Amino acid sequence: MGYAAVLLPTLFFLMWNPQLFRAEGKIPKRTYVLFALFAALSAIDFAVSWKWGLQYQGPQYTAIVFSIASILSLLVFLLLGSAGLARMFERIPPKYNDALVGFVIAGVGLYILLAG
Repeated sequence: MGYAAVLLPTLFFLMWNPQLFRAEGKIPKRTYVLFALFAALSAIDFAVSWKWGLQYQGPQYTAIVFSIASILSLLVFLLLGSAGLARMFERIPPKYNDALVGFVIAGVGLYILLAG
């Protein structure tokens, strides 16, 4: 399981946006959809399982998980906003695309690790 935990997110990252190999900086629409879905599911999960988190994990752990998930969501939202502004200028540098996809995949991975 240890190697799979490293290799699967990496392969998913490369399959998610194959244009990285061509050094194109366009962010796929599916990235926006994935972020919206992830943010909505995270909010619902926190609202539904807050009581259980406090009961079984304690208030400190629950607050830390909530803080990390909120910060990651805000960072991705900020990157999406930056990408939207950059699209108005018809060019997004590849570093924005790489960072955005990386944060989305890291957020999903963190959600899976902490919620599972």
